Amino acid sequence: MKGVWGKVLKVDLSNGTCKAEALQDKVYEYFLGGAGLAAYYMWKECPAGTTAFNPANRLTFAGGPMTGVKQTGAAKWSAGAISPSIHMNADSAATASFGIEMKETGFDGIVVQGRAEKPVYLVVEDGKAKIKDARKLWGKNAYQTEDGIKEAEGDGFEVVSIGQAGERLVRYANIQTHKKSFLGRCGLGAVMGSKMLKGIAVKGSR
Repeated sequence: MKGVWGKVLKVDLSNGTCKAEALQDKVYEYFLGGAGLAAYYMWKECPAGTTAFNPANRLTFAGGPMTGVKQTGAAKWSAGAISPSIHMNADSAATASFGIEMKETGFDGIVVQGRAEKPVYLVVEDGKAKIKDARKLWGKNAYQTEDGIKEAEGDGFEVVSIGQAGERLVRYANIQTHKKSFLGRCGLGAVMGSKMLKGIAVKGSR
């Protein structure tokens, strides 16, 4: 049992597209865990000199090979991007159930690039993904956003969301999930806001 699906979801907000990308085993071996996958996509796809709020910045949400097993610490997952607070590649870790639920969709990670023309949120369910209008959520705080997405999509979804600090590109803005766990380092909430991405909802049964 390798603990990985061998694929990630690539989301291009500029083009409004979502597609699966297969990864070779050696990627998982050399770039271990969720933070490793984030580092891999920054290394592979961000041109030299890419800044935090450039649409070319990759914001990656990813779990590791232990995510979801019945073991202490296995709820940990990570996100990473070029940071607006330190101006280099950085990652932050969180707990709660988002990483486990993301893994159960059939993806090891979600890699977001580009910038939407209007506020959007992403819904991923059992290998399928859709970008949806979030204009009614823009201006709300992160908890209200999570409630709004869950109300729209139904029970069973786990959500990450940003509030007004992320929207306004505050360079230490965080990303929250489940109203109790936070990607608190490196200003990743501002990266999410720069992409006009208000939240991500995931639900899986795999």
